[in-house]
Amino acid sequence: SFRREAYNLVGKICQFAPSLILSESASHLKMAPLIPNLLSSEKESSSFSPLLEMVLTYFAALRNEHSNILWEKLDSVAFTKSLSKSLRRACYGAPASAWSPMILPLIASLPRQENDNVDSPAPLTVVESLWEGRNEAISVVDKSAIVSAVIECITFLLLRQSKDSYPLFSLQSWTKCGKLFM
Repeated sequence: SFRREAYNLVGKICQFAPSLILSESASHLKMAPLIPNLLSSEKESSSFSPLLEMVLTYFAALRNEHSNILWEKLDSVAFTKSLSKSLRRACYGAPASAWSPMILPLIASLPRQENDNVDSPAPLTVVESLWEGRNEAISVVDKSAIVSAVIECITFLLLRQSKDSYPLFSLQSWTKCGKLFM
């Protein structure tokens, strides 16, 4: 589809020629608000892997060029809501083996603090939605790939060190992670 190829093209530009998108004259500030809209409007299962790859390469390119600007220009609440919506629907039937390995890097990219409140719910909201999406998965292979991604994400969130750029989880967050598997 045209959208899938457009995602591939933007992803390649972010990877191999980020200055075309990220230069001050390229209006990279206008691309960031589009990402939640792309996630929420995509319904074609074959487009989810290229879309998530494009988002990750955009995040990586933006982080390399402007390390502190990503979440100032991209609304983390809208991004989390859009990503969660797609994950609750198991990316509309896309093979989980193609998109589930990209969830952990997306989780790691999410901000941990919003307005100085410890434990922003964004990472856990995404993981909860991923867990709910296993019920929408088409095959047992897809369900197992989703469960594997959930385990990776929960392990990552629980094992983060305080020296990381993120604070440790609160007791509430630990409890929420545990309830996912009950």
